Amino acid sequence: MKRANRSKSKGTNLILTIPGESTKKQIIVGAHYDGTGNGDNGSGVALLIANAKYLAAYQPPYTVKFIFFDAEEVGLMGSTYYVDKMSFWEKQSTLFMVNVNSIAFGDYPNIYGGVYDPGQTKVIQTEAYDMAVQKAEEVGMKVWSADKLDGYFHKHGRGPESEPNTFYTNPWTTQNPPPNSRGGQTPYVSPANGGWGDHAPFAEQGITLRSIRVDQLVCCWEWRKRCLHRLL
Repeated sequence: MKRANRSKSKGTNLILTIPGESTKKQIIVGAHYDGTGNGDNGSGVALLIANAKYLAAYQPPYTVKFIFFDAEEVGLMGSTYYVDKMSFWEKQSTLFMVNVNSIAFGDYPNIYGGVYDPGQTKVIQTEAYDMAVQKAEEVGMKVWSADKLDGYFHKHGRGPESEPNTFYTNPWTTQNPPPNSRGGQTPYVSPANGGWGDHAPFAEQGITLRSIRVDQLVCCWEWRKRCLHRLL
């Protein structure tokens, strides 16, 4: 995504830190608070606030830093600024970054992770995504993971039925690109997401990613509560 020129721009990132049992490692959970309404991204902000309130009553294994980014809509300005100011130690101590965006509208509750490496024509750094899938299944959620969805659309002419308490992911691969792709190429390969969200600046610094976009309003409070804090 093209970044905006920050030289003449001003904004405010809001940061809430919950110290962990170990302060040598941290997890960054982000959501942009500028946007067009409840879906994008008031819904992500609400989820972060709810989970920050929940985690504040406990001491997580690692420090969790909730960051409410400004100016995402005009070029990822808040997240880019934050990453630019991170020290070498901060980058090295970040286990992964979770980006929560647009979780109250659309087709499916999606979870993404990893970075597409065109040189290897595959997605790398999927550790956070793999762990999220494992944790979701451990708490009784169903997961349509990348391997299950690869080729599903081309075989059935549609996606699977949307079900409660179920995660999905990007179904497109280099072997099975989306039908509207140019030249048979997919712009982002499963289970990765595109580079248009606040996770992108972190990915460019080699920080492992997980992105949550719950694109259908099927989640009750209990679902939301389990969705994030148990995945951490």
